[in-house]
Amino acid sequence: MMKQMRSQVVVAGGGPAGVSAALASARLGRETVLATNRPTLGGNSSSEIRLWPRGATGGGSLFAEETGIWGGLKMKNLYANPDFNPYIWDDVLLDACVSEPKLTLLLNAHARYAEMDGGRIKFLKVTQLTTEAEIDIYGDVFIDCTGDGSIAASAGVPFIIGGEESNGSSSSFPVKTQGNSILYSTRDTGKPTRFVVPSYAHSIDHIESLLNRGGRIISEKSNGCDLWWFEYGGENDTIADSEDIALELKRLLMGVWGYIKNSGKFEAENLALDWIGSLPGKRESRRMKAEKTLAEEDLLSARTHPDAVFYGGWYMDFHPPEGIYSEKETCIQIPVNVYQVPFGCLYNKKVDNLLFAGRIIGVSPSAFASTRIMNTCALSGQAAGTAASLASLHNLPISEIASTYIRDLQTFLIRDDVLIPYLDLKDPADLAKAARVAASGCSDGKCGPPVGLAPIEKDTFAVLPGNPVAAPVELLVTASQDGVLSGTWHDSPLPSRRLLGKPIQGFEVPVKKGSARWISLPAPAAQGFLSMSFDSAPGISIHLEERQRTGFLFGSANSSEYFYPCIETNIPIYTPSSVIDSIGRPWAGPGAWVADTLDSPWIELSWDAHITAQEARIYFNPDFSLELATSLFSSWEPSHIYTARKGMPPQLVKNYSVYVKTDDGWELAESQEENWRRMAIIRLPEKPFSSLKISIKETYGAPAEIFKVSVYPRANGA
Repeated sequence: MMKQMRSQVVVAGGGPAGVSAALASARLGRETVLATNRPTLGGNSSSEIRLWPRGATGGGSLFAEETGIWGGLKMKNLYANPDFNPYIWDDVLLDACVSEPKLTLLLNAHARYAEMDGGRIKFLKVTQLTTEAEIDIYGDVFIDCTGDGSIAASAGVPFIIGGEESNGSSSSFPVKTQGNSILYSTRDTGKPTRFVVPSYAHSIDHIESLLNRGGRIISEKSNGCDLWWFEYGGENDTIADSEDIALELKRLLMGVWGYIKNSGKFEAENLALDWIGSLPGKRESRRMKAEKTLAEEDLLSARTHPDAVFYGGWYMDFHPPEGIYSEKETCIQIPVNVYQVPFGCLYNKKVDNLLFAGRIIGVSPSAFASTRIMNTCALSGQAAGTAASLASLHNLPISEIASTYIRDLQTFLIRDDVLIPYLDLKDPADLAKAARVAASGCSDGKCGPPVGLAPIEKDTFAVLPGNPVAAPVELLVTASQDGVLSGTWHDSPLPSRRLLGKPIQGFEVPVKKGSARWISLPAPAAQGFLSMSFDSAPGISIHLEERQRTGFLFGSANSSEYFYPCIETNIPIYTPSSVIDSIGRPWAGPGAWVADTLDSPWIELSWDAHITAQEARIYFNPDFSLELATSLFSSWEPSHIYTARKGMPPQLVKNYSVYVKTDDGWELAESQEENWRRMAIIRLPEKPFSSLKISIKETYGAPAEIFKVSVYPRANGA
């Protein structure tokens, strides 16, 4: 059956990049088609594969969790799916796509190739496996989010595999890349359960020959993402040899489980396989040659780019191509601070109506080791989808968006909650910037009651808001003996637990034996967050408080579990004016208004003259220093350095109302009783008004925090 479809934007591939690209385009008003060759959305995060999406926070950066469209979907999942069931995560993505009015979703629809008309794609040739339909999808702009770059390659865009450049026409030559992985999960049946090893599985002798090399240690307790190092295929062609790689991974998986169950070396009598990945998760194949190539030095130096559109922050995470057959370590992870990714990595002028997003963007092999991670791929998809909407709207080639509309693209992305680090971009349409701000009150930023102690050891650190002038800070400590508290001050707009920032100066303060004593520590001036990296201080501990204070953390370089230290500074840090001065999240400081009470706080924006606006956006606090999961296995090894969330962020606003003050008095614009969103979009009455008030009725447990309020004359900020 032959069919034709016509759309303004066409997206191929339904992983994190594709979902984000399609939703970005559709939400900006463009008719969009999303075609994916799988029955589920989410790519490697779907229930078929179940890898967990990670990004800058997982790589160690503080206050760095990705937001935007993908972050919004994960917030919905946190609310609707507190047990992190992978099938519900599939449904969260499905619901978002089928509920979007301007988005048409085609599942089980394989985009085979691009039909060209000169230097432009005319249509995609798509086969829907379940309906036997052959569909030609015509469009203005196309986005390749296939993970393999199959559409871009068929359109003639040159590409690279591993470190080798192709001629743009073939992928079938042996190079070294990162391999594929397959996962399984187990359950305790409460009774002896046997496992009959299939004949195709590798033998116990073969499995034993692979162990105890490079940290490859098998345990009956390993589950799910613990098995990421069941990796194979990096010495093969991960496209042409895909099925052979998948079968070898199944041989390995079944052989490992047969070894665990039948070798007599494990306590696995009652354990049974509960789930096996339907197909492997792929790490690497093609990378497209783009107008710009992000390189290792860009990451290590956090180099800025005038066309930056999103960010990364995962380690440069190198895996040996031999995978499980390698003698080398399973991975080498080099930490980086958050870095910009330029728009030039998402297109090649050879095809002027094509963008690409996800792991196939224009990066060097070393940069790829970081940008390939799913949260970063999702941000690239949102950037591509937003650019595609602009190109379709203005009927321009992608290169013209880069040269003429780059500020519009950056502005739209920032409005839609994408951080572009190091970019100080003022939004000229935001009417909130001219408002006066008042509030019912604000937190004084002081410590709450101490509830515990943490020893000060080597590799521990504390982070606090910096001060543009040198000023002392106070620490509440207990010492079991006389000692010295020493270390180094660092300055950073966004520190990492592994890279605290630019060293400023050392500190050394004597501490007398005693309990719960405040000590004064001279602190240098800083433009961003101040961080203290401590030397080992035997017998000295810092007091911790239970309440979270945004901008204050205590932790270890080797742990993702953070605490809230009893540290005080005399600078005002949670003022109401933060909501019109902040970028919408922590950057060079907390950047938030924090209420001083749980009892019906409010914040109000007022203008000297009446304004007319259609939309307000409120950016709440989702807790940026904890990763947002999509699905989780029952347990995971400490080597992941992963801390799971326990419920909704307590400071997130749950119930609120927004009012505007017109000539007729206060008028309700919107009321929300079960908010889970980080960014709330409020449609405003079509009347002139002089004030906008946010009245907070309830949070999830802590005083409310708002990072930013924006007000736009037109909906969608257009």
